Amino acid sequence: MMAEYEDNLADVQQSPVPEFFLFNAAGTVERYTSYSSSLTFLGQYWTAASITRGGLKQDLNFGVTTLNITTPITPNIAKYIPNQPVEPIDVTIYRSHIDYLDQYDIFFRGKIKYVQLKGKLASAQCEAKNKYMAAKIPNIIYQSNCNHDIYDSGCKVDEFAYRRVANVTSIVGSKLYFSFTDGGGSVATGYFTGGKVKYGNDLRFVTYATGAYLDLHIPFDSKVGVGTEVYIFPGCDGNPATCVGRYNNLDNFLGMPYIPETNPVVWGFK
Repeated sequence: MMAEYEDNLADVQQSPVPEFFLFNAAGTVERYTSYSSSLTFLGQYWTAASITRGGLKQDLNFGVTTLNITTPITPNIAKYIPNQPVEPIDVTIYRSHIDYLDQYDIFFRGKIKYVQLKGKLASAQCEAKNKYMAAKIPNIIYQSNCNHDIYDSGCKVDEFAYRRVANVTSIVGSKLYFSFTDGGGSVATGYFTGGKVKYGNDLRFVTYATGAYLDLHIPFDSKVGVGTEVYIFPGCDGNPATCVGRYNNLDNFLGMPYIPETNPVVWGFK
């Protein structure tokens, strides 16, 4: 009876919300879970580890978001100890429910900024992806491609006019397969590269596209699955030919297409 009581007590005390920590350093991937036992999640085996995290913190201007992780010294984390500089380590934290592991949220995504040792553990400070989007750069620079972002106030292309409606047919990691449901025809390879996908208020950028699938910069959470209707918007590579051929928008093109690719002051003329 005593053993049965202790087993039941352990079941009650286990958190129903396991978290999953993925560390990726140049393709070397490590997967750990804060749950008391190892789990299979997203089709992969996640090793139970004494890994915890703090809360999300923002700077005074509500810009850069940081997060501290306390973790055993894993092989990827160990790279930070004797070596400087090191290859950047991407961190993704998922939250799920022990009874519904097919449903999850991406709680955090960013990079490790630095690591400190705490006995046999390491404390890693991470910076969210939005830090890299907040870097200060000139509004306009001398370049052959357009300085505008597609659909911004300078570009002035109406995104609604180019929106396509599609159903998700399959999701494999960051790859989203789809079929159009708006009656429109197929598109050329690369048409959606640099564009975006919207589901409600959720937005993902397209890093690569063919006629069959989109490769997203971050996968959607589990609320987007097979049969979900999404909106897909084409991208722009900043080339004047794309501006004219795809959007007929040369009047708003802000680039210098005939600027030399190499600096003539440094390399001279050929």
